[in-house]
Amino acid sequence: MNDRTVGRVVRALRHGKRLTQRQLGEACGVSQGTISNLEGGHIERMSVRAVRGALSRLDADLSLQVFWRHGVVDLLLDERHAGLVGVTANILRGHGWDVVPEISYSEYGERGSIDLAALQAARRVLFAGRSFGRDLVWLPHDWP
Repeated sequence: MNDRTVGRVVRALRHGKRLTQRQLGEACGVSQGTISNLEGGHIERMSVRAVRGALSRLDADLSLQVFWRHGVVDLLLDERHAGLVGVTANILRGHGWDVVPEISYSEYGERGSIDLAALQAARRVLFAGRSFGRDLVWLPHDWP
């Protein structure tokens, strides 16, 4: 949602509560002009605290989302995780394991993912790995 849309939402919510800009401003400790700027989509002129305060008085909340011109932000945050999984996969391959990264599953409506699965068919051993923070935890599975 862009700044202008946020302003339009604030105005619609304020009208729904039958408040003037002055009344809303007084309720959240800012001036009528600040509310006018907010409704006009000029959020850059306000603190995040002031925007959240105004929305709170209107029974709404502010949720921020970061967009990055180089790609998906989650992948940036996931870079360290991917490195851990990659190093582990290379070690396992070096020891004769067949490795499959990123397996998603659904069982009776429960969804999940496995960061790394490794198989040694001759030994009939399957390992499923899931990372938690800085560690990769292995969940061993044997089959008959």
